[in-house]
This record gives sequence, C-alpha cells and structure tokens, in this order.
Amino acid sequence: MKFAKWLTVAVTVLALSVICAVCAAATDGIIASDGYYEYRFEDDGTATITKYVGNDIKADVPAKIDGRNVGRVESIFNGNEKIKSVTIAEGIPELADNIFSSCSSLTSVKLPSTLKAVPNGAFAHCPKLTSITIPTGITGIGEKAFYWCDALSTVNMPTKLDYIGKQAFYACKSLKNISIPTGVRTIDMQTFSNCMYLQKVTLPSTVTTIGQGAFQMCLSLSSINLPADLTEISSYAFYFCDVLNNITIPSKVKSIGGYAFADCASLSKMNIPASVTYIEDNAFIRCGKLASITVASGNTAFCNENGALYTKDMEKLILYPAKRAGTSFRVSDKSIQDLRQYKAVRLVEQ
Repeated sequence: MKFAKWLTVAVTVLALSVICAVCAAATDGIIASDGYYEYRFEDDGTATITKYVGNDIKADVPAKIDGRNVGRVESIFNGNEKIKSVTIAEGIPELADNIFSSCSSLTSVKLPSTLKAVPNGAFAHCPKLTSITIPTGITGIGEKAFYWCDALSTVNMPTKLDYIGKQAFYACKSLKNISIPTGVRTIDMQTFSNCMYLQKVTLPSTVTTIGQGAFQMCLSLSSINLPADLTEISSYAFYFCDVLNNITIPSKVKSIGGYAFADCASLSKMNIPASVTYIEDNAFIRCGKLASITVASGNTAFCNENGALYTKDMEKLILYPAKRAGTSFRVSDKSIQDLRQYKAVRLVEQ
C-alpha cells in the first residue's frame, strides 16, 4: 500500500516535470510582426535574442519579448544575404560581435541611443551599406566594425565617442571625409588604412597617438592637420599616402616610427621639432619629391647639415632628401663609416 502511494507520487512528479518542460519549450520562440525570433531568458530577468528565422528583407528587432526587456541580441543576421534594412529598438543595450557581418544586401541600419558600443566586426563586409549614424550614447567603435564596407561614404560620429578600434574603417573605399569627435585619444592600428578616396580628416585636440598604419594607402589624402598634443607617429602611419604634400609635425611629438612617411611621393618638405628624440629607420624612405628637411634648433637627438638629416653626434646620416638642390654632397666625416655598409653608395674622397 505504501509502495503504491510512493509510486503514485513519483508518477505525478514526473508528469509535472514533463508538462513544465513542454511549457518551457513552447516559449523558446516568438512570432513578431516582422518575422520569427528565438530567445532565451537570463538569470537577471532579461531576454537574449538568439536567432532570426524570418525571411523578410526588413526587420524590426523588439525591445521586449514575452514581457521581458531584451538585454542582448546575438549575431542573428550574420551572413544573411537577403536582409536589406534593420531597426534595433530603443532600449536594447548590447549587440554581439559580427551581428551584421557579411550581410551582402544590407543598405540601412538604425541603431538605438541605448546602445553602449558598436561591437567588433558589426558591419564587416557589408558591401552595400552607404551610410551610418552612430547614436549619441555610444562611446566606442569596436575592431573591424566597418571593415571593408566598400560603399560606405557617410559616417555620423557621436559626440561622446572616446574609442575607435583597430581596422574599424579599413578599406572603406567610398569614404571621402571623416571627422573624429573630441575625446578620442588614439587613431589605432590601420583604422583608416586603404581608404583610397579619403580626402579630408579632422582630428580632435585630444588625439595623442597615430597608430601603426593608421592612414596607410590613403591615396587621396593630400593634407592633414595633426593636433598640437600629438606625441607619437607610429610605423607606417602615412605609408604610401601618394598625394600627401603638406604636413607639419607638432611640437610635442617624441617619436616617428619606421616607414611612417615612406613612399609619400608628393611630400616636398618635412620639419623635425625639438621634442623628437627617436626616428626609426626608413621613416622617410622613397619620398621622391622631398627637397628639404629642417630640425628645430633645440633638438638634442638630431640635426640638419647641408640639407640632410643626421643624428646629433653626426655619426649617422638618416636622410638625404631626394630633391635636394645640387649635384654633389659632402658627407660628415663621422658618418663615413656608417655609409660604407651600403654598397650602392659611391664615396669620393676629398
């Protein structure tokens, strides 16, 4: 009798468990007005949208699902070749990395002001995205956020932005003008590299570092005003900026990296302020039109002699401008030994 009662209780508990599981499974997805979304509930009471299973070319991502606030949207559109337009509802604070990556038909996206950051790779390889307005609440743009967006020509930056990640706008070939808001301190590695038609860049006074290859291969960039508080120009920063002909190194710059201005074929003059203590090899190599280089009188690491750039002790000739006037040049006696390592240099004793 006791066994029978125990068995009845056990069966009842099992049945209730099955019913609860079925009920839970029934709430795994929701049909929204624009299609189907799968989601899960989090311990903090929010919902995470995990999948978009609709077939529409337009989608509106809701801020609430089944009565719960959406706290995060996973990479639900990654690789979707059909979607053209997406609106992320106000109230959503977070999007996953690569959420719109490789959406080959995507032309427009509206982001909410409640979003904290544009995630890494968010719009990478979206060839038809032409413009984007980044809401005022966003403070960071992740790495490769707009990587290789061929058609992207207009970017409206938020005023509170303080971070732009590596390669964020790499190879955005239609981008012609960009204005970086006050607060950003570093133009990171290859941020605007290979933006071939970029003509005008406005940098804020807060920028102190130009990262490695930040503007390399910007073939249409003819001039840029570097901020007064800039301290570092990293290697390859302006490499192969073919039409760059006007640039002034600010008075607080301490280091210039290797190949920083290499292959800047239109660069005709260069100034080295007193603050510069380090210039890496080949910083100005193959600048075919460079006619003069000046060094501020207070510089303790470098000097100018007969139009050429030397280390202060005159033991190393760093740069002989390709377009320097004259057909002969007398090398400092102290730097003769350094030059003998270059077999292509013909030394004439006088």
